[in-house]
Amino acid sequence: MKALVLLLALTGYTFAQCNLPLLESPTIRDVQLGMSQRSILDTLGKPSGNFTPNSLNYYGSLDKAPALQGVWTLHLAFYKDRAELIQIRYEHDAAPFTDILDFASTLSERWKLPKMAWERSGDAMSMNCGHFLVQLAHGYYPTVELSDLDAKTEKDREAAKARDQRKAAFKP
Repeated sequence: MKALVLLLALTGYTFAQCNLPLLESPTIRDVQLGMSQRSILDTLGKPSGNFTPNSLNYYGSLDKAPALQGVWTLHLAFYKDRAELIQIRYEHDAAPFTDILDFASTLSERWKLPKMAWERSGDAMSMNCGHFLVQLAHGYYPTVELSDLDAKTEKDREAAKARDQRKAAFKP
């Protein structure tokens, strides 16, 4: 059975669904999608990297917050003052996973996500949970990226509307 599950995961086949609300998205280092920038600053402190209304960049070697131990970088992007993207790269030695399948399996257990909902593409895996997307990469710096799909849809709609308005106002 393990060989079948491994074969299915290697080929990208999935047979489980993940459908969770944004409020049940995984928490990474005390940070979750949808949190306000102020809440994140209160949790992690002011970052040593870029700090704008639309993004925060933390560097584990420079930012001394206890939550950042073992972190190479933590990037957060905001839309309407809510975290819409969380990308964390772990220090090489801090993420003791043998491969991408081990990484995905461990995170599924910790975050209570369905193990068989992962889709694989090379040395990366992703899981669409309806309102958020989880992406993993296993390389020198193992990476997790969480994206708010509802915010992306809203941003795309707003961009299309703005583009249509510019088209309508365009004077050849």
